[in-house]
Amino acid sequence: MLLHQTPDAERYRRELLANFDTAVPGNQLKWGGWIKDRTVGIKAVDWLNANGLRVRGHNVIWPGWQFTPDAVKNNPQRATELGGQVDAHLQDIVSTMRGKVIAWDVVNEPMHEKDYFTYLPREETLARWYKAVRAIDPGAQLALNDYAMLNSSSSPLVISEFVELIGKVRKLGGPIDVIGVQGHVGQQPRAPELVLNDLDLFRPTGLPVQITEFDINTKDEQLQADYTRDFLIAIYSHPVVNGYIQWGFYEGHHWKPQAAMFRKDWSEKPNLQVWRDLVLKQWKTRFSSTTDSAGKLQSRGHFGKYKLTVTATDTQSEHTFQHGKDGSAVRIILP
Repeated sequence: MLLHQTPDAERYRRELLANFDTAVPGNQLKWGGWIKDRTVGIKAVDWLNANGLRVRGHNVIWPGWQFTPDAVKNNPQRATELGGQVDAHLQDIVSTMRGKVIAWDVVNEPMHEKDYFTYLPREETLARWYKAVRAIDPGAQLALNDYAMLNSSSSPLVISEFVELIGKVRKLGGPIDVIGVQGHVGQQPRAPELVLNDLDLFRPTGLPVQITEFDINTKDEQLQADYTRDFLIAIYSHPVVNGYIQWGFYEGHHWKPQAAMFRKDWSEKPNLQVWRDLVLKQWKTRFSSTTDSAGKLQSRGHFGKYKLTVTATDTQSEHTFQHGKDGSAVRIILP
């Protein structure tokens, strides 16, 4: 959709840029898509970078046979050669994408997809993979990504298992920077209060949590919008969460078409209005102020990246800065 020259593709690109600041190529950076035609993924990422969007890489390794290229899965020598083939792919894709992605889901779903670990010791191998990606691209944030959390009564048990796995990998030196929680929601959404309780269970890790693949798959568009609103407010309020990815937005190009924000004809669904109201309006800070005699001003605002336009006598200049939890002062020297 990023590379095609059709009316739908043009609209897709326009809405992507208007509503989001970060993107994830859905399949082109997975092992199968990469070896089928890497140029598609490379061109897509280059387009996203050129248009000012940050890119998350998804994913380097997905340790289940169903997500593995046939040449690897059906290799009669896979018991002895699997580790080397995975290492070669890791080296290839991470070095090619170095500097183009802000983050990698280095390993996807290791609690549920365990085929590789018949031949490779799980925790030791995970730690080795994370070290390898860090060595190749030290600037990328490294996530461990999995599902079945924040969305059912069994969430606390799954989170406990996930936290235990993360602890073991980090103890072996695996540099996990962030916990990726997919966030796919089905027909019976988990109460927001319980989502907050679930998120509390990640606190002992000391790591931030990112909701990496949120969608709510239901025909009830009002429920979809209401729950999207409540879920966004809940995670935005929780101190462990520092990122969120909406997993697709257009019905014509979505793994769960009912979960989209735009219908096939590009008419807008209620969950899109929720997203725009909260993320693009209420949670954006805009202010205008005049400095005092010492050249100082003070204001409050949401955390994030700011663009500040400064006017002094006959000059005007633009500056960017990051507002974080430390609340540190920003010093701007006019030209």
